[in-house]
Amino acid sequence: MTGQNLLKIHVLNTIVSGKLLRLYAIGLALTVSAAGLVLHSLGVTAGGERYAGGVIARLLPKKNPAAPPVALVTIRDLGKQGWPWPNLDYAVFLSAIAEFKPAVVALAVPLEAGVADYQIYDAQLAKQLHRFERVTLLPGAPAAIAAAAKSAPAPLLPDADGEVRRVPLIVSAGGQVIPAFVLQTYLQYLGADWQKSIVTAGAIVLRDAAGRDLARIPVDRDGCLRLHGAGQVQAAEFYQLVISAEQLRNNLAPILDPAIVSGKILLVGAEAAGAFQPVNRGGPAPVRLLYQALNDLFAADFTRPVSDEWLLAALLLTTLTASQLALLKNPGVSAALALLMLCVIVTVSVWLLTERQLSAPIVTLSVGIVLTWALAVAFKTLAQSRQAAKN
Repeated sequence: MTGQNLLKIHVLNTIVSGKLLRLYAIGLALTVSAAGLVLHSLGVTAGGERYAGGVIARLLPKKNPAAPPVALVTIRDLGKQGWPWPNLDYAVFLSAIAEFKPAVVALAVPLEAGVADYQIYDAQLAKQLHRFERVTLLPGAPAAIAAAAKSAPAPLLPDADGEVRRVPLIVSAGGQVIPAFVLQTYLQYLGADWQKSIVTAGAIVLRDAAGRDLARIPVDRDGCLRLHGAGQVQAAEFYQLVISAEQLRNNLAPILDPAIVSGKILLVGAEAAGAFQPVNRGGPAPVRLLYQALNDLFAADFTRPVSDEWLLAALLLTTLTASQLALLKNPGVSAALALLMLCVIVTVSVWLLTERQLSAPIVTLSVGIVLTWALAVAFKTLAQSRQAAKN
C-alpha cells in the first residue's frame, strides 16, 4: 500500500472519528437534558434551587418595602341614621377629601337606591364622584351614580370551617368573566385594561391598553387570592376625616392628616354594629378582608417558576452548546467559553427574577452545562488516546 493511500486512510479515519465524537457529544447532551428535566420535575433539585435563590436574593440590592398604597376609612357609628346611609353623607365626605386626590375611590358600602325623596342626594353624590377619575362601587347604585364609576361585586368565600382565607378576584356574570371589587380597584390603580387582560389556568394577567403585561396574579381554581396578611391596620374614621379636612381649611390643627389618602386607593367600608354581617363568627368586617386582599396584591411575592417547556428548551440549548465547546482543540478556550455560558445563565436568571418575576432553575441548568462539558471532554480525551495508540 502506497504512502498516498495510507495518508487517505488516516485522513478518512480522522474525519469519521471526529463525526462520531460529535454524535456522541450530541447524544450526551440529549441524555443530560432529559435527566435534568425529570429530576427537576420530581423535585430532586428543589433544595439546591431554593439555596441558589436565597444566595441571589442576599446579593441583590435590598429594597425598602414601601407601604401598600391603600388607605382604609371605616364607618364605626351609624348615629341616629338607618342603614344604608343616605347618599348625601358620601357626597359630603368626597367633597371634603377631593383636594387630596386619592388615586382610586373604592366605596365598599351599599348605596341607597329607589328613594324618590332623596334623588337630589343621588345627584349630589354623582357630581362628587365625577371629580375622581377612578371609582369602584358595589352593584345596585342608582343609574346616575353608577354611570360615574365601575361597579363590581365583593363576594367572600369561607372555607369549610367558616374562616375566610381567600377573596375572589373574578366572578362570572352574564356569561362573561368580570373583575370582582378587589381586582377592579387594583387594575384601576395600575391603569390596566380588562379587555386586554387574560385569565389563564391559575393566573390573571393584567395588561395595559397596548397589551403590555402589568401584573401576573396567581389564583386558585375558583379565581381566588389566598390571603397572607396578618394583624389589624389602624383605619381612619369616616367623619373624623371630614372634620380634619375642614380644620385644615380653617388653619386649625386636624385630628387626622387628610393627606393620608393622597395618591392612594381610598377604601371606605363599615364596621359599625348593624351595618354589616360578619362572614365568619367573631371575624372582621368584610371591608377588613377586602383591605387585606388589596394589601396582599401590593405586598405579596408573585414569583413563579418557568414552565417545563421553557426549561427543556433551555437545557437543550445549553447542553448542546456545552457539548460542542468541549470538542474545541484548545482546552483553555473551551473551558473559558463554558465558564462564560455559566455567567450568562446566572445573568439571565437574575434578570428574569427581577424584571419578569420568573424563577429560573439555575442549579439544574448549571449542573447540566458542567456535566455535559466535562463528560464530552472525557470522551474526547479517551478518543484521542485511542487514536494515538493506534498510530
